[in-house]
Amino acid sequence: MLHLYLVTLIPVFSLAGGVHCQHHQQTCGETACTAFILDEDGPPQSAAIAIHEKLSVEVADLLEPGKPMKITAEVDKEGDLSFPIVPGSKTLIKVKAAGKTCKDVEQSIAKAYKDANVLNNATVTVTKAK
Repeated sequence: MLHLYLVTLIPVFSLAGGVHCQHHQQTCGETACTAFILDEDGPPQSAAIAIHEKLSVEVADLLEPGKPMKITAEVDKEGDLSFPIVPGSKTLIKVKAAGKTCKDVEQSIAKAYKDANVLNNATVTVTKAK
């Protein structure tokens, strides 16, 4: 079943001036922000990720061709998502997740794998865990 959510986010003026946009989780120049969210039976995937939210991460072809790595990890209190670069490794992938969308985090993870010289064109899928 496909759900359509219309979320109208009302900005709050900060004491320092400017507008605090709840969608972008920062003070920005926008006066209002409206997000259309399409979702299939689960949490809205294009809504901003929150601290302590659990995310499912899949990295295609990481272990071997046709065998993805799948993990579920929680966004920490600093807003970061961390997980082993490969299963059993002490080296971590760590990206900023809070306030971003799943698509933003996918791009950040793919860049982290490229920067670590592990996968040049990683195919990453991030979804909000149900």
